[in-house]
Amino acid sequence: LMQVPEPAFKQDVLDIMRQLPLAHQSQPQQQHLPVERVCGPNLESVGRPGVPFQVQAIEVQAREHAGSIFTLTHDPANDAIITTGRDGKMVAWTPDGSAKQTLQLDNYYACSADVNIRQQSLLLCGVARDSNTSQPSACIFLFKRANGAGPWARVGILPRPEMKIVTAVRCIGNGSSNTFATGEQRASNASTAHQRKDCVCVYDASSGPFESLQAQTVYWEHSDIITCLAAHPHDSELFFSGSKDSTVKLWDKRMGNSSAGTMGGSMPDGSFRPGHTQMITCIDTFDHTLVSAGLDEKLLVWDIRMMASPTAGACAPVKQIEVGQQAILKIAAASTAGPVGSAGLVAVSSVRGLFVVRICDGEVVRASPPTSRPQAQPYHDLKWTSLGLWAGGEDKVLDRFNVRPAVYAQ
Repeated sequence: LMQVPEPAFKQDVLDIMRQLPLAHQSQPQQQHLPVERVCGPNLESVGRPGVPFQVQAIEVQAREHAGSIFTLTHDPANDAIITTGRDGKMVAWTPDGSAKQTLQLDNYYACSADVNIRQQSLLLCGVARDSNTSQPSACIFLFKRANGAGPWARVGILPRPEMKIVTAVRCIGNGSSNTFATGEQRASNASTAHQRKDCVCVYDASSGPFESLQAQTVYWEHSDIITCLAAHPHDSELFFSGSKDSTVKLWDKRMGNSSAGTMGGSMPDGSFRPGHTQMITCIDTFDHTLVSAGLDEKLLVWDIRMMASPTAGACAPVKQIEVGQQAILKIAAASTAGPVGSAGLVAVSSVRGLFVVRICDGEVVRASPPTSRPQAQPYHDLKWTSLGLWAGGEDKVLDRFNVRPAVYAQ
């Protein structure tokens, strides 16, 4: 499981997960479902313990990509989705799922993306589609628009020639600044004072020309590829990272070159901290909650306030939920009323299907696939808007789902 080649790691993780033994082989493969911050009355009702609920696909047929969809990003200004895919396209959609704008990334595709709504900017991690090209194998694209409804335009490219891949990007600072974080892996021929090759970098896009930006801080604590990043819901100085080394780390921009807390992973004596024991594939945050998931088949719920305490090294998850004995590819979390560990919904994507997990009682509901594609392939990314859940993946289609109490879903 741990032999995941770094370059197109999302696809490689998916390939590994396909080889995992599946329990209950006789059950038909149904897939799909997720959840995030946009929470209406239906989600609030679904979040109550014991309430039956269903996840139903809506036939949107939003087709614009010629290859697998890798990323979904929520654009709050339009309550819409932006997608990127293996074909190198970036597509901005209308709220109801019609393609509004399509841009082509020359010789690159994006493996991660994020929007800074206050700065009206969009960041993409570019991965070279042709390894033989003279262009850098890794770069960061910057797009901007004149106003919330205007078209996106590419305004800068930050080449990272010393890096093999930029795996993740996340705007941090609650949108109040141009600060963003990345996960990066150094190329084997790059020179550095550090023996490790995987790092978390923090940039300030307002510190100079984008094409020549230098990282303000570089953290070298992860021992393997950084797979995901998440902003702190309340504190603009804090953010989180997850890694193939099975750890979740809390970073404080004011603390220099060391993390503020480490959850999961192995200790020097060979024992494991409370948390994950295998590669972390995704993390998400809401309110005072962080949710993490990975190849060890566990969905862990953490209290962010404990992670930032002086005893963060001993922090343990407040809840652990297993989702059908399956490695998890992607999650998206939605806030509902209640304390940490008793509030929220989590959408979970794996090779066996799409599910919604209710944190308070651990209820797991499998999503019904689109009727036109009963054997729909796994989803690489999930996002929520006020119209419901959006998901994109192997089928090259942007799908939408409703999550409602069962009485409304019939």
